[in-house]
Amino acid sequence: MHEMGIACSILEAVEKERKLHPGCRPYKVAVRIGQFAGVDGDSLQFCFDAMVNGSAQAPLELQVEPALGDELDIAWLEMDEPEPEERSLASVVSCGPNRRGSQEATR
Repeated sequence: MHEMGIACSILEAVEKERKLHPGCRPYKVAVRIGQFAGVDGDSLQFCFDAMVNGSAQAPLELQVEPALGDELDIAWLEMDEPEPEERSLASVVSCGPNRRGSQEATR
């Protein structure tokens, strides 16, 4: 079934895009499948879910959108914004006198 190969190609494209946006996590990707593309949307969904389930890409979702003709294309990709770095006590800036007696920010 060539839907498994298509699902693999979708995941490779998502991974390539993720690397362009460090800290972002993809959570939904959509593909447009035309009525003459020769791809069964339900089979593609099954293969995609099987590949993602239990992987580092989980819980990435696939949305299949109908299209005209023989179109088979990634329509869009939704990614979470990067989380702000958690602040730790080590990253809090404090001010105090240094050896020369002036104020300097230290970590």
